[in-house]
Amino acid sequence: MKPVKWQRVSKILICCLLLTAAFFYRDSLAEIFQGIQQAEPAAVLMSAMLSMAAYFVEGMTIACMAGAVIPSGFCERDLPLPPRRRKCTVHPARAGNCEKITFHFAQNKSSCARRRNEAYWGTPSDDNAVHGDLGKLNGKNIFSQFPEALHENAGQKEGQAGPLSIRQGIRITFLCEFYRMITLGNGSGFAEIHYLHKNGMEAGSAAVLTMIQYMLKRTAVMLLGTFGFAVLWREGDTRAVCREYALFMAAGCGVTAGVILVFTALALSDRIASWAERLLEQLSRKLPSWEKRFSKWKEQIRLLNQSGKDFLKQKRRSLCALALQIVKMLLFYSIPASLLFGKTGISFAESILLMAVAYMLSGIIPAPSGAGALEFVFLLFFSHFTDSGRALSVILLFRFATWVLPFGIGGGLMAAGRRKEAKDNPIQNG
Repeated sequence: MKPVKWQRVSKILICCLLLTAAFFYRDSLAEIFQGIQQAEPAAVLMSAMLSMAAYFVEGMTIACMAGAVIPSGFCERDLPLPPRRRKCTVHPARAGNCEKITFHFAQNKSSCARRRNEAYWGTPSDDNAVHGDLGKLNGKNIFSQFPEALHENAGQKEGQAGPLSIRQGIRITFLCEFYRMITLGNGSGFAEIHYLHKNGMEAGSAAVLTMIQYMLKRTAVMLLGTFGFAVLWREGDTRAVCREYALFMAAGCGVTAGVILVFTALALSDRIASWAERLLEQLSRKLPSWEKRFSKWKEQIRLLNQSGKDFLKQKRRSLCALALQIVKMLLFYSIPASLLFGKTGISFAESILLMAVAYMLSGIIPAPSGAGALEFVFLLFFSHFTDSGRALSVILLFRFATWVLPFGIGGGLMAAGRRKEAKDNPIQNG
């Protein structure tokens, strides 16, 4: 019996998902391509450039966060301390030229500490201190085994911002956009976990990184949306719009803030995480058909609580990742503001802030990949300052730049990667 050709099976599944997505989004895609044909080439180029810059920043965010996530299943107190040098006591006459290195492992004798030590250093004969030649332990190069991701300045090699290079982060970003579209907005997180794991990150750590990245994105959206609402409320030209939809805007701020608070509480509080797990256990007894889903949620909560707090405690790196998310969203918001510059009764900055409010509110409307929700809110707000036809063409260009274009790039990267894998492993894939 011949072995299953998983490469071919996965291609068939992706083609099926692609056809399903094309059928589901057929009306939206038709409108987008019709809007592109009517738009000026300079407007299309400007939208594409701003969108690509935003996705490059997203890749930088992934690379920045990858250097801070501690592998799941281990406690920070159980990690080995950095190596320190001391003079050689074996040959006092050569003390000036000879050095030994001492590795002080965690004093905790728990299995967690032993697994951590053995994972990075090999199985030592003494858990408290291991002595070896400089740069080697059990025949291994310690400098390649030491968990550099635990330190904020770790992994700063040329072209890298942590154990994951910026180039790899950008590639993962576009691949996630491809899977976001073909799975109707539900598969981008799983795709990111898969490709992070494929690039050497533990699956649990990749899941934590994806959850924290989502939380930081929602935080950036809320901060910009709330700030935009507060500023536009005070401006004479936009005050009427803010007052008309004040309740709608307050609901959007409340929902977004609630999501952020829940994620933060689960990451930082052991008590809240334990309470959430007990609640899911009770619900699984009452709803047996949802037992697998509840079990998966419990595992995600446990991972977020174990490793999420370690990342959030690294204030410098956390703020850097949040700042990158804010820059990314500002680049997205600049697309309609640039296209409408000089064609509305509001300034460029006010257009960015109004787009920030519209984007935040569209997030609370359930829709696959946000399709239709953002268009509705955008037209609702911007039709007060420009004619509906121009506003529609602008949002269609925005959708092309942030939705269709990254999908095409991600599909090309995925096809190139699969072709390379098939070439490197012809027997396994053929």
